[in-house]
Amino acid sequence: MRGLAFFIAALFFAGMAGTAMAGPSFEPVWEKTFSDTVKDVAISADGSTVAARTDSTLHCYTADGALLWEVPGGHGRHLGISGDGSLVAVDGEDLRAYDGTGARVFRHTNGYFALGVGISPDGSCIAGGFDNESLVLFRKNAVGVFLPSWSVRTDDDIVTLDLADNATSLVAGTKNGMVLRYAGDGRLLWRYGTGSSSLSCSVTGDGSYIAVGADHGVASCINRNGNLLWTTVSGDRLPGVGVAGEGALIAVGGEGIVLNSPGGEVLSTVIDTPAHALAISGDGKRIVAAGEGKRVTLYQAREETPGIETATMPATPPMTDSQETAPAEPEAARSPLGACSAIIAIFTAMYGMRRH
Repeated sequence: MRGLAFFIAALFFAGMAGTAMAGPSFEPVWEKTFSDTVKDVAISADGSTVAARTDSTLHCYTADGALLWEVPGGHGRHLGISGDGSLVAVDGEDLRAYDGTGARVFRHTNGYFALGVGISPDGSCIAGGFDNESLVLFRKNAVGVFLPSWSVRTDDDIVTLDLADNATSLVAGTKNGMVLRYAGDGRLLWRYGTGSSSLSCSVTGDGSYIAVGADHGVASCINRNGNLLWTTVSGDRLPGVGVAGEGALIAVGGEGIVLNSPGGEVLSTVIDTPAHALAISGDGKRIVAAGEGKRVTLYQAREETPGIETATMPATPPMTDSQETAPAEPEAARSPLGACSAIIAIFTAMYGMRRH
C-alpha cells in the first residue's frame, strides 16, 4: 500500500507540472525615441519589418532597428502592414500606401477623412473607413493597381479595422462601439456591441479569433461567429491588442503587455509599464509597443524559451462552426486536481481488485 501511495503522489505532482502553462519571456532588442507622440505601431507577420507612426512622420525599420525609410505621416492615427512588410498603409486626409522602399504606390481621396486603415496579410487588399460612415475595400488587379472592389455604409464612422487572409473577411470597429464583420464581398455577417466609443482590433489570418480593445482597459476575444470567448481588464486606458499563431497568443496592452491563451488564461507578462499601442508577429516571437509619450520598443522572445508551436503552448487548429459555438469545457475538466482525482480512483479500484 505504501508503494501505491507513493506512485499516486508522484502522478499527482507530475500532473500538476504537466498542466501548467508557460508563455514565452521577452527582452528588449531596441528602442527608438521620437520628437513627436507615437500614434500607432505595426509589425509584419514574418517579423522582419516594424512601422511606427508619429504626429509628423511614418517610420519603417528592420527587425534589427535599421531605418529602411521614412515619409511625412500626415494627420491620421492608424497604419497597416502586409505580412512580409512590403506594403504599409496609413489613414488621414486621404488613404495612402507605400512599398518596401518608401515609394508611394497608392492614394485614394474622396473628400472625406480616412479614420481607419487595414491591409490583408498577402498585400492584395487595402481597406479604409471614412468619416462619411463608409467602408471601402480596394483590390490589386493583374498589373498591381489597387481599384475599388466594394463600398458599404456603416453604423457609424470607422475607428479601427483589420483584414483576414486575402480579405475574405474584414473586421471593423465604429465610433458607436460596434464591432462589425464583413464577408469578402462586402456582406455584413454580424454586429457585436461593446459600449465603447474607442476601439482597437486585431484578427487572425484565418479569421478564427478577433481581439478587441475598448475603453477603460477592457479587452475581449471573439470567435468568427461573433460569440464572446472571454474578457479581461488591463487598466484604465484603451488597450492595444494583437493576435499571433492563429490565436495561440493574444497580446493585450494597457498598463503593461500580457499574453493570453485562446481560452483567456494569462501565459506571461512581457512588460509591466504602460503600452498604448502594440503589434505581435505571426510566430509570436516579436512584439513592438508604443510606451508613454514618444518611445517605441521592439521585444523579442528569449532563445531558450520554446516557441508557440511547442508543447508548452500547443498550436491552435482552425475551429469549425460547431466548435466555435460549443459551450466552454467545464473548469473541473481542465483542473489538475480533477485529472489526478481520476488517476487516484483508477488505482484505488485496481488495488481493491488485487485485494480480492
